[in-house]
Formats: sequence, structure tokens, C-alpha cells
Amino acid sequence: MTAAREWPGGLVRELERLVRSEDEFAPYRVNPFRFAADAKADAQASLQLFLVAAKLGLFAMQWDLLCTGCGDLVERFDALSFMHSSYHCGICQTTYEATLEDSIEISFTVSPEVRELRAARPETLPAEDFYYRWLFNGAGLVPDGRPYTDYIRPFVRFLGHLPAGTTATAAFDVEEGVLTGFDGLVKTGFWTEVRGERAAAPQPLRYTLAGKSYDASAGELRPGPVALTISNPTSGPASAFLFCVPLNAPQHPTGYAPFLSAKKLFNSQTFRELFRGQVLGGTESLKAQDVVFLFTDLTGSTALYERIGDVKAYALVRQHFDALTAIIARRAGAIVKTIGDAVMATFSEPRDAAGAAAAMLDEIEAFNAARGSADLLLKIGLHRGPCIAVTLNDRLDFFGQTVNVAARVQGLAGPEEICVTEEVWKGEGVPAALAEFTAKLESVPIKGLTAPLAVHRLAPAA
Repeated sequence: MTAAREWPGGLVRELERLVRSEDEFAPYRVNPFRFAADAKADAQASLQLFLVAAKLGLFAMQWDLLCTGCGDLVERFDALSFMHSSYHCGICQTTYEATLEDSIEISFTVSPEVRELRAARPETLPAEDFYYRWLFNGAGLVPDGRPYTDYIRPFVRFLGHLPAGTTATAAFDVEEGVLTGFDGLVKTGFWTEVRGERAAAPQPLRYTLAGKSYDASAGELRPGPVALTISNPTSGPASAFLFCVPLNAPQHPTGYAPFLSAKKLFNSQTFRELFRGQVLGGTESLKAQDVVFLFTDLTGSTALYERIGDVKAYALVRQHFDALTAIIARRAGAIVKTIGDAVMATFSEPRDAAGAAAAMLDEIEAFNAARGSADLLLKIGLHRGPCIAVTLNDRLDFFGQTVNVAARVQGLAGPEEICVTEEVWKGEGVPAALAEFTAKLESVPIKGLTAPLAVHRLAPAA
């Protein structure tokens, strides 16, 4: 791997340490952004490294469907084509809509051909490892910044596996609130409310697994001692994790640690180049809450073809595509498709899209100056908003009103201009990224919109 030496900060050496780690959980379900933070390296370089490693077969790329209600790992897929737009969490007993930002985590596990991991066989793990290190790996953060596992440990009242036909008992105290349980193997949840005056004697409580759910002997408990009996009379393995969070304690994590979401992966040029076959199945679609779209087009290209001929003009246009692709990739974006001489690209962050737009005009200006002729003049439009990811023409694409508006905003731009909607302009770091341009705010009617659109028209400073 000659190219491997090009990664900065000794990332390849850190990757080797990860693969050889004595901790079997270290190379399992790896978050490339956490890996980058630990290695004090660039997050995008880390992502590119893991994508290349997955392409070479050193790591397996896994698609994890997470419950946004409880953080549970609902399902795991080896390919995007198995993903679906909604899911049912057996623990929350609720159906949710999957989104690119929150519901889908992509992680990397060292290939079994490279190293066999005990963590890859969760059903064989001790209960402590199964819940704290396997199921909660990658879970969210509580308000004070602690990992979820640190937050929940003081509230746990019972944790253990229940092999087929077995019964377990435990004695513990509960406080007013809810005694919550879930089975990470059967994928079901159960709970009992705790309220009223404190009980003096132990209160009997029995949970019995019946098919895919647990039956409880008590509909309600009082604060105080509890004598638990939990049974698995079925022929398959089960497990239980019970905790009681007091009413005055935070009920649930408020956010997630940074992870590789489907949106961030779809906006990676490296992913789109190396994994063209990773697409959604059939007519399936996935909702995105906020994607930044950048459209470009060349002005005067028809006259260029006529003036210098098809072969020379096409070569210039190809060079322009190559330059734009490199700029987009450096700023954590990806080209979705080209349409004639135009480019449709996507970004996760508005400031990255704005920085890419500014760099594109600078690059094309330098390109024309080197040739001594202004053969290529670029027009750029930026817009952001919700959309859906779909498969069109055997590749990942985006569809929706936001895409249509972004294309029309690009049509407003003149040669060497960038038109930026207010939705993008108010993004963090956007005005600073476009500080070299003069800006004029306009209210523009857009086909398909009932109200005029606020657009910032930017031109190079004199």
C-alpha cells in the first residue's frame, strides 16, 4: 500500500495498533471519528482510511440501525440495500422513521480473515460485556458529558443472561419512578411503575418471558425492597437488563457522541468512488433532515465547443470537473452527479459548501489566467433543507423540493457569481468563508415557491 504513506499523523500506524489491540472490543464497531480524535488526526482523513481499508477487505463496513428513542441497536446490515425507511423498536414498542442523520450509524469491524473477535459473537459474551461494551457501544451522552454506560450504572438493579428454561432471582431497592427492563437478545422491553408510600416488606415481582414479550405479575410497585424472580421458559436464550431511574434524575441522554451517520457517509467523495454498488434497495428511500446542495454550471460552453472544437473543449471541461471534484472532496463533500457541464454536489455543513464555492471560483480564475483566456466561467448556487435519498440509475441520489430550488438558485447566478440562499447564509462560518466577495441581498421569485426567496448574490471584489 504505497498510497497508505500519504495519510497524515501516522494514521496507518494507529490503525495497526488498533487491529493488534489486546482489547478485543477495540477493533470492533469502530467509529472513525472517535478513532481520529484519539489519534489527534483529521476526521476526514480517518474516514478515508477506513473506507480504503474496507475496500481492501481489512475491515468490514457495517450499517447499524439505531433507535432514536432508547439508543438500542435495532438491526445490523452488511449492505445499505437492506436498509428500510421505518423500523420498530421492540424495547420502546414504538415505530420510528429512519433518518440519515440520527438513525443510521456506519462502523467498521476488523475482518474475520484478519482477526477473529469474540465481540463479533455477542450471544457468547458475558452479560456485563454484552450490555456495557457491545449493545451500548456508541450510545449517546447525558447532559453532563458522561458516556451513557457511566450514567446508567448506578441505576441498574439486575443484569444477567437467562438460558433456555432457567429462572433467576434478585433482591434490591427501588425509588419512585419506573423500573425499566429490556432484553437485548430477544429485543423486547418491559417496565413497572413505582409510586406511593415506601413499602416495609419485600414486594414480590415476577417477569416471565412469553414469546417476544415479558409478562409481569405486578402492575405497580411502591418504593422500597423488591424480591425479583425472572424466568425464561422458552427454548431459546434470553437476557435482562433492569434499571430504576428516580423521578429527579435525567430520564435519557440528550444527544449522541459524534458518529459516522449515513448523511456524512453519503457526502463523502471517497465512499461514492469506492462503493458505487452501495445503494438503497428497490424503491426504498430514506429521509434527510438537512443537506446542503451545491450546483455549478459553465457559461458559454456551447460557444467554446464551436470555437476550439469538440476534442479540445471536452478536454478543458474534463479538467474543470477534476478540479471541482478535488475541491469538493477536500471540504467533506461529494459529487452526486454531473449533468452536461453542470455539477450537483452535497455537503453536511454549510461552511464546507461555502468554502468549496469560493475555492472553485479561485481555481477557475487561476486556470484561465494560466491559459491566457477566459474560456471557463463558472456559475454556482447553494441551498439547503430536507430531502430524501433514493436510488436512481443505479446510484445514490437525492430528490425533493430542496434539490429543485437549489438548481434554480444556481440558474440565478451570472458568470463568476455565487447565489446563496438565506438558509445557507445563516449557517455557522458561511459569511466568513465568502468574505472575499461582495454580497447583495435580493428577494427573488422562484418557480414552485409561493413566496419570494431571500438570496445573497456574491461577486468577486473589484
